[in-house]
Amino acid sequence: MTSGSRGDVQPLIPLALRLQNKGHRVIFGASENFREWITSTGLTFQEFGTDVQAIAQEYAAVFNSKPLKMLKLTFSLLETELKRQYEQLLPLIEDTDIVIGASIQLAAEFVASAFNKPYYFITYAPAVLKSAEHPPFILPFYTGSKTINRLLWQIQDPLWNFTLLKPLNHYRQKLALKPLKNALDSIAQPSVKLIMAASPELATLPKDLKLKIRQTDHLFFFPEEELSADLESFLATDRPVIYLGFGSMTDHQPEKTTEKIIRAVKSTGIRLILSKGWAGLGHQELANHPEIKLIGGVDHHKLFPRLSGVIHHGGAGTTGTAARAGVPQLIVPHLMDQYYWGRQIQQLGLGPKPVRKNFFSEKNLINSLNELKNNKEYREQAKRVSEKILLKDGTAELCQIIETENL
Repeated sequence: MTSGSRGDVQPLIPLALRLQNKGHRVIFGASENFREWITSTGLTFQEFGTDVQAIAQEYAAVFNSKPLKMLKLTFSLLETELKRQYEQLLPLIEDTDIVIGASIQLAAEFVASAFNKPYYFITYAPAVLKSAEHPPFILPFYTGSKTINRLLWQIQDPLWNFTLLKPLNHYRQKLALKPLKNALDSIAQPSVKLIMAASPELATLPKDLKLKIRQTDHLFFFPEEELSADLESFLATDRPVIYLGFGSMTDHQPEKTTEKIIRAVKSTGIRLILSKGWAGLGHQELANHPEIKLIGGVDHHKLFPRLSGVIHHGGAGTTGTAARAGVPQLIVPHLMDQYYWGRQIQQLGLGPKPVRKNFFSEKNLINSLNELKNNKEYREQAKRVSEKILLKDGTAELCQIIETENL
């Protein structure tokens, strides 16, 4: 089960399918807006968590341009989410042998613990783990100082405690569990089996972690679908084609963002595949645009290897898929662990310096498009990293861990 955006849900689908194909009974919990997609894969669906897409679109202006209000809103939503997850999981837990959670999990640890069920928590990036090697994942900057990072983690704790500690301990008490002193310590409990599903070629575990955690490769999902005929036609060119899409991120001014993109494309002489995403980028005038192809959902594993570059929001899944495809990438982080991935891509030589969404301008986009198109070192490094990732199967690795420990 998971609660969050498409990027939080998608990596668990191949794991669930592999476990199901091996004869295990799997129930997949996610918010109602993902029901049709999940059931179409042949999995049993169970409603779990909040419709994050509806919230993100309702409060797009807050999430895009008002960081302090965004923080306050996030903490408020998390308290509501805790209650929802507790109430949804409790009636399921007795008939469950193993609980596997990812992303926004507020109740799974203590509910699983109260009923003595093994609980695996999967994180898609090390940024959410308390370490002096990086600042807290909610902060949009990189300090480079371990001392400052430790201080920032200490400052962050009271914020989480003010919002979540009291309700968290309220539900723990209902299940006769000891109270926590720190809200973020829920994933640090001895009963939690921590897994980081992120390619070692892209992310390494911090050396100062006090938690026992294992690492697998990314959990890649390969849907059986082909690119459309009109998209294939657009790709049939000798000129560079670059993809731009922000996935599950919203935009309170999609028309202005679209116009920036159109002007930048005109200035650089590239061909662009523009994904609408949750932001709703694009407009009807692009229907017959000779240099821009507007698309909806598409299989990134089929598309990305055909491109000269990928510009995206920095979700763990999209970052891993672009790296697996051997294509340079520019990250435009909007929030949370996307800042981490933006910095990683730059440091690993897979793309230029990230451009935060609130600094996303026509000038920055022009520079980034030209750099992705012309920098041969990015492409060479991307191919080297891709060759290593292609040798691995994170889903098989994690499935083996779970079966070995529980059969």
